[in-house]
Amino acid sequence: MDSGDGPEKTVVIDGKEQKIRVRAGHHGPSQTFQIVVREPNHPITKGLPPAFMQCEDELYGWLRGPGKNLTVLATAFAPKDKGGSGEHEPVLFTVRYGKGRVFFEALGHTAKELKSVAFIATFQRGAEWAATGKVTQPVPADFPTADKPSVRP
Repeated sequence: MDSGDGPEKTVVIDGKEQKIRVRAGHHGPSQTFQIVVREPNHPITKGLPPAFMQCEDELYGWLRGPGKNLTVLATAFAPKDKGGSGEHEPVLFTVRYGKGRVFFEALGHTAKELKSVAFIATFQRGAEWAATGKVTQPVPADFPTADKPSVRP
């Protein structure tokens, strides 16, 4: 039985052990998508608009984990007709790891997407938070809106 393109896992089906592949970390073709802030009071997302657009980028779904000590900061809807899950997928989140801080960002996959203001600002703010526990960087004036992405030359 093959249920995906991810790592192999042993499961019990009808009382019999079987090896299957489970879907993990998959994306459809590049697309523009709206990001929805889920934790507006977290230092990384504080001051960001409630929703903003990302330029054409890979929208990952089916992330695996354990989802322990995880705070989802923002999600994006991954439409099935574009190879997605049909669900909101986490695109920005933090993980508490002992006394450490981890920031995850699923944006910015090629040089083109690295010019996205959504990527630049959230990456810088996330890195500052991971290093210091606070964010001092303001939201840039050219940050994208709920309807339009913003890309720097």
